[in-house]
Amino acid sequence: MRGVIVLLSLALIGAAVLVVQSRPARNGPLPLLSLTPSQVESIRLDAPGHPSIIVRSEGLAREWRIVVRESDGTESRWPASEPRVRAAFRVLASLSGEPSDPLGEADAGSVVTIANADGSEWRLLLAAQTLAGRGRVRIESPSGRIMHTFLDSEIHAMLARQSVMQWRDTRAIPGFDGAASRIRAQTADTQLRLASVRGRWGIQSPFVAPAEPRVVQELLRAAESLAVARFRDAPREGPNVPPLLAIEIETDVPSPTGDERDRRVIVRRLSVLEPADASGARYLALAEASMLTPHTRESDRIAGPTFVEVPSESLAALPLDPEVFIARRAVAVAPADVGRVDLGALVLERTHEGWIRLEGDRPSPLAMEHASGLEAVLTLLADVPADLVRRSGEEPPDGFEQVAGVSLRGLDGSDLGTFTLGVAPLDPAGSQPEAAAVVRDGVATRFYRAARSRDAIAWLAQHRME
Repeated sequence: MRGVIVLLSLALIGAAVLVVQSRPARNGPLPLLSLTPSQVESIRLDAPGHPSIIVRSEGLAREWRIVVRESDGTESRWPASEPRVRAAFRVLASLSGEPSDPLGEADAGSVVTIANADGSEWRLLLAAQTLAGRGRVRIESPSGRIMHTFLDSEIHAMLARQSVMQWRDTRAIPGFDGAASRIRAQTADTQLRLASVRGRWGIQSPFVAPAEPRVVQELLRAAESLAVARFRDAPREGPNVPPLLAIEIETDVPSPTGDERDRRVIVRRLSVLEPADASGARYLALAEASMLTPHTRESDRIAGPTFVEVPSESLAALPLDPEVFIARRAVAVAPADVGRVDLGALVLERTHEGWIRLEGDRPSPLAMEHASGLEAVLTLLADVPADLVRRSGEEPPDGFEQVAGVSLRGLDGSDLGTFTLGVAPLDPAGSQPEAAAVVRDGVATRFYRAARSRDAIAWLAQHRME
């Protein structure tokens, strides 16, 4: 019996030790916030004497934005860097601290409010000053429970106004990720307008022509790479001068319902105003973005207006000369998509059995030697990039000798253009010019070295039928 009592006593002592060990020490770190980063919807910072700053997910894509709300109710927005926002939430979710004396109102500074998707909120009242690498904070949980604790001064600094504003996305064209449907660029001397139709880019102004995809992508990459060197948060108004350069990029957002009335267009604009410093290394610009509903003409601001400084070398990297956008291929479709060729007296049409000649009421198959030559011509026009492209003037280039004129239509009946083909000298980098094929239309004159165009020109010269 005595042995049983001893064993029971030892068991009770062990249980007591476990209970004591399971309790957090009064002076040890305490877990503070029960947060799931993916469930946080917003964080708000209210600092004495400053506008409120709200970091929250907005819009159809639930993108993170930083909203600055002035005392008069006006707001300005800017996209936030999602990795930085999520990293801050992870830090807050793992917070621990040591108990402190209660924080009085006289010592309080900023108030941070964290809202979750379920409607619950955490409220943090931070001390205005930190001491010896620590600062006091008063934490109010969604249930109303209040804790007073010390936090590292790094956490206080992370939640300071200037730090939260550094969460902003540094892309100078707000939120632009390289996806575009239309591009407009205006300078004092030039207006450039580009548009994508059925996946193909074209020049709309100052002339109409197919656009070179490689150069369009170069422009989009350069626009996406435009970075903010500095945000100018103080000035509410900029200089009253016409922009030196205005870039506007539109991105179509498909309707989530399939109804055209629900289609949206994101319009992003950067207006470059004047040098931001004496050296001209940076330029002051006004950045803004809106979500437009074409059906109702409603417009919701999603970024700006915000004054930023942009490096001049980044602006110089933007290709804006309309002539460099002229497509190096004369025809914007593949050779197999050409359905009709008009050589004047000779009209050819593609069928599922091959090319036929349309003569009178009785079409006839095109002879094999003619079919292979015709394919060489279509390959030259639609598949071979020109070695040199120039704007077409009223007169052909020096030494031009016309070989044939041709009009093309697509398999769907679309007009693919009318061209004059011939030969002319091509001035190389060396001393002696060389013969080249020339393809002219109303916009461009394209030169092709003889090795790449010989078969097409030979067929046109030998087999054209006036």
